[in-house]
Amino acid sequence: MRGILFLIAAICIYISCEKTKGGESLRITIENKTDSIIHVKLEPKKLEGYNLYAPIDWQGGPYYLTEFDLLPGSNQMLFRTSDINVEPYELASRAFYNISIYSVDRKTLFIKFSQNNIALGYSEDIFTNNSTWNYELEHSCPKPPRTCKNPGKIHSYTFSILEDKIIIE
Repeated sequence: MRGILFLIAAICIYISCEKTKGGESLRITIENKTDSIIHVKLEPKKLEGYNLYAPIDWQGGPYYLTEFDLLPGSNQMLFRTSDINVEPYELASRAFYNISIYSVDRKTLFIKFSQNNIALGYSEDIFTNNSTWNYELEHSCPKPPRTCKNPGKIHSYTFSILEDKIIIE
């Protein structure tokens, strides 16, 4: 009896793995390429509670903080969508009203990107089509590689904060 149950369970697992499709998604990320820690404050269009937002448009949770520190050389995903035909600056506009960058002590605002297409303190605006995004195609696999027949594709776009693009007034 145990052998039959084990065989049925193994067949069900095999069939479910065989039918799994990887899917595609598009992700936008912010990267700190400065020599200092920066503090990022997001103003999402959909707030999920105090200081939290859902960074993925097709499921609830996990939730991300709307404020976080970025170490030099590190990055943070801002939003991910199943709509792979959207441009990264359009996705930023769909997800956020504003993105502000402060000094690590959170006292000095030195960059603000806003929906009105005016970037304060930076030579590019994350919300416009003339912004620079670095593209990378990544493959994801929800299972161990040996059992993954259809890995998903993630179209990853990264907006970098660079020292030489910061405008100090």
